[in-house]
Order: sequence, then structure tokens, then C-alpha cells
Amino acid sequence: MAQRVDQCAFYENAYISSNKHLSSIWADGIADDSAPRETNRQLRALNARMEQLIVIQQMQSIGCKLPEQISSVGHYLSPALDCATATLRGNSESPKCDRNTWVPATDE
Repeated sequence: MAQRVDQCAFYENAYISSNKHLSSIWADGIADDSAPRETNRQLRALNARMEQLIVIQQMQSIGCKLPEQISSVGHYLSPALDCATATLRGNSESPKCDRNTWVPATDE
């Protein structure tokens, strides 16, 4: 039972991390109108969504509680934009880019 709880926590964290990654991918494109880079961003977003699908399938297979909210770039958009702005200003090591501190919009 404890192993299943640990696995469920692992998969829940993977799902949340993927949502943060999706928000970051979207925010990175704000100041860039290059078509090739936009194509690459879309591919990265597709890969992140596929990863989420695999995570959800794993959660289902071991009986974990599934995420209540669907995947969305909006959950972590504000902190992702703060990080993208800091990065554009040359501060890629900004505390704003620490995804462990990002709070979803629904919890603010």
C-alpha cells in the first residue's frame, strides 16, 4: 500500500511538473515571432502533453486519484511569464525561474 501511495505521489508530481513546463514553453514564445522556433515550441508542448497522457494512464493502472483539472498552460502562466521576463533581461538564474516555488493560478 505504501508503495502505491509513493507511486501516486510521484505521478502527481510528474503531472504538475508537466503543467509548469507547458506554461514555460508558452511564455518563452511571447517575445519571439520566429516561425521555426514556434514550430519547435509546439513540438515541445506536444511531447509534454504526451508525457501527461502516459502519466495519467499509469495513474489509472495502479488506482491513483486522477487530476481534477485538465492540463492547461494557464495554471502556471503568471510565474512562467515572470521567469521569461527575467530571462529576457539576462537573469536566467532568477528565483522567479525556480519552478518549485510556482503556485497555480487557482490557489492564489
